[in-house]
Amino acid sequence: WAAGIAADMPRRTDAGWQDAEWQIEARRIENTALALLALLGDGYSSARDTPEHSVKRGVDFLLARFQNLHGDGFVGVTRREETRAEETHAEELQVKNVVQSNACAVLALVEEFGQSADIHVRETMIRALSQLLGSQLKADQVRFPADAGGFPYAYGKEANLAQDEADMPTGAWVIQSLEAAATLIPLANDTAE
Repeated sequence: WAAGIAADMPRRTDAGWQDAEWQIEARRIENTALALLALLGDGYSSARDTPEHSVKRGVDFLLARFQNLHGDGFVGVTRREETRAEETHAEELQVKNVVQSNACAVLALVEEFGQSADIHVRETMIRALSQLLGSQLKADQVRFPADAGGFPYAYGKEANLAQDEADMPTGAWVIQSLEAAATLIPLANDTAE
């Protein structure tokens, strides 16, 4: 586990470690979601926004991240674009489905939908909720029986993380997202479990 994490974190010239590209993007998504939750909790929404249009810009940022991937409802890092002079180069990166980032983003979208009733937010939110539920660890996917039913921090074929272990903070974010959504959207019986 530690070797996988260390290999995924590029070394800096001062011998310190720095975050990998996917970790930086995951943190941007989480920070945006947390800032939106604070603004939404204070009564702002895209319909009743701040003078800087912070809520709309934040929601648009999250929606764009959900639309960026292959229609699977998960935000993550799949590409990095580097701009040099007049040309743009796209470099393929490892796919990381960071469940915790998704859960934070979904909770912010649920709160935004509750205040704005925006149909575009609702559609993205429902697809993302379905993916969150699909990331739940099954008994045959875990090393330790206690991890069954939990949620991993991240997964994907290149994740370099313990994909078979439940992460408690991630589980808490997922449960908060599902509980908030349940008050707004009638979920099918099999999904609500």
